[in-house]
Amino acid sequence: KQWYQRRVAITAGKEEKHQFNLSYEQKNQLAAYWRQCMLGPYHPDKLNPGYFDFVGNDRKKAWEALGEISSNGAMAGFCNLLETVCPDLVPWIRHKKRERENKMKDEKEKEAA
Repeated sequence: KQWYQRRVAITAGKEEKHQFNLSYEQKNQLAAYWRQCMLGPYHPDKLNPGYFDFVGNDRKKAWEALGEISSNGAMAGFCNLLETVCPDLVPWIRHKKRERENKMKDEKEKEAA
């Protein structure tokens, strides 16, 4: 779940920018996985885009196609798709995690001194 939350933050621009290009279909698929995690399986009451909302309708179709997969399955699908599109993402996340851990360690050492 932590890996999923980290990837969502990166794609939403909440984390340091990481360059990757997504196709329209990939963006729709990521949105569908995210909705499945947050809202569960598709139901018209959860999302009913207007007739001329082409993007919303495409995202609805992608979400609907996921069927009854679990939240964990959707998280895994989200992470796998993002890692396929951007294979250097995992090493980059690990590098950022080590940087953060080292910074925290240095701060603790300064406080102890």
